[in-house]
Amino acid sequence: MKKVIILLINLFFMVSGFSQGTKDFNYKMNIKEKVILDTDMVEGFDDGVALLMLENAQNIDLLGVTLVAGNTTMPRACATAIKQVEIIKSDTKIYLGSNLPLSEKRYTSSFFEEEEKAGNKIAYAGFLNILKNKGIEQTIENDPFASYKDVYKYLYNKECTYKNVYSTEKSDSSGCNNAVDFIISQVNKYPNEVILLAIGPLTNIALAIEKDPSLPSKVKKIVYMGGAFYVEGNSTRNAEFNWWVDPDAAKIAINSQWGISKTTSSKEYNNQVIFGLETTNNTKQMPQNIYNKILDNTYDEFRELLIRTKGLESPRQLWDVFAAAYVIDPSIVLSWNNQEIDNTLNNKINGVYIDINTDSLENYAQATVLEKNEINFKSKKAAIANYVDENKFFNEIVYPLLIKK
Repeated sequence: MKKVIILLINLFFMVSGFSQGTKDFNYKMNIKEKVILDTDMVEGFDDGVALLMLENAQNIDLLGVTLVAGNTTMPRACATAIKQVEIIKSDTKIYLGSNLPLSEKRYTSSFFEEEEKAGNKIAYAGFLNILKNKGIEQTIENDPFASYKDVYKYLYNKECTYKNVYSTEKSDSSGCNNAVDFIISQVNKYPNEVILLAIGPLTNIALAIEKDPSLPSKVKKIVYMGGAFYVEGNSTRNAEFNWWVDPDAAKIAINSQWGISKTTSSKEYNNQVIFGLETTNNTKQMPQNIYNKILDNTYDEFRELLIRTKGLESPRQLWDVFAAAYVIDPSIVLSWNNQEIDNTLNNKINGVYIDINTDSLENYAQATVLEKNEINFKSKKAAIANYVDENKFFNEIVYPLLIKK
């Protein structure tokens, strides 16, 4: 009965648009946000840091981690995720997901050549680099279809004994054996309660929507790390990496109607929040003293990962960390879209109509904010984070959630 009352009150807040009221109420009632982390996991900064923050946040119930190819191959992402949950002695469920983007053309050498001939020089290709440059060294960590156990042994020089990994070789207690089915099952189990945090390419999300078209309407909110709307990209001058890897999947996701329709949040920003390259561009490098404190107080093995991957200088690129921090505390965002900080607006969340190019080679994978004459029936709104409260972000969220518990 208590759960029913809480759900009814939360529904009232959602319909009324009082998201802060929901947050305050949930905090007082000790209700945790249910979150699925969909990620192309790497060690430490930045996916690994996002994972540890979610694991340690008292107001987050991390239902599971679903893996997708992006920065690394999907098997390598799995091996890395296992290592990091082992470090903190977690038993979080991990699900293998997509090995390749939706469209076959995305991973053919001829398409990369056509893309660059059109003027889009590829600066960063992540795991697609192995397919783009056929002469690159072929190691097991670069094999999109390797066994995650073999990759784990290759990376960490020991056998993988972590039990909570689910794939075609092993289903969980409810019968889920892959990322797509797990996402669908959890959203249907907890309708309008699950936040999807998608910090890699959106292949798993798109496949879940294709398999269950009703899925977006039953998700509480989706938070992306992807896109570059008001700034240049980082894979090409036009495109941010995550959405460049699989723009077809991104289009399916951002054109979906998320959450309960006809609510204030649905009308204002379609329950879609985006952390693109704007937030990184507008945020200073992590203060060195904060990074030093993290190294001094974090888990021993995690410190080794950080130093091996980032060295002793504080990191500058924190893309995924912003998105995770927002899920933990939405108040970190100080302005949306292309707005400057205006305290009179009280950080009110609002959205703009967006799209992504999947056709023109010249502007391939470019995420855009639509002009009024470009908006059509498929177009949906999303709120694009711009500036964040850096003091709160670094001192009250990132540092406290990375120290050893």
